[in-house]
Amino acid sequence: MANNSGSEDKSFEALEFLINVLKKHEQILDKSIQELATLTEYLEYKNSLFSKVENAEKKIDTIQKEVTNIIGKLPNEPEKTVQAEENKQEPEATPTLSLEPVQTGLTLFLNCKQWEDFEALAMDSQILSFSYKETEQTLQAYALKGKQIVKYTGILPSLTMMIKTWLSRKLNIAETNIIEGFWDHPE
Repeated sequence: MANNSGSEDKSFEALEFLINVLKKHEQILDKSIQELATLTEYLEYKNSLFSKVENAEKKIDTIQKEVTNIIGKLPNEPEKTVQAEENKQEPEATPTLSLEPVQTGLTLFLNCKQWEDFEALAMDSQILSFSYKETEQTLQAYALKGKQIVKYTGILPSLTMMIKTWLSRKLNIAETNIIEGFWDHPE
């Protein structure tokens, strides 16, 4: 009977070992199932986001096409007013630009933070207005160009640049041939 008892102990130990191994595997499986559930939820959420982004992109494309069509169909009233004024052959002096506000349809407002951007966008505008606040040393300028109003608020472009431009126009010299500085001669 002693043999039976020793073999039962070994069987019991082996069974106990198997149970412990199975419990560990069960814990690992439970953890894996939880991670798979979390991953599945994440993938469903991600697919939902992709779908929403695709829908938003389609709507933006549609809106852009509609705006382009609308802008293309709008008459450019300020240019027509200028042309009508230029075509008049009255002897009295009349302005070449009608200063009456003619606004139909959409107007685009552009607010420039850099002077160079304002300069490029406002080139050949119909009207330009400005104000200078000496205490703050800031320039505020508005330009009307077609259906665009371009605005700049900020510091003045460098005084050197303005003097170069003024000298160039007054003396008919290219700005690239004007330098800031003075002539020095050997003594």
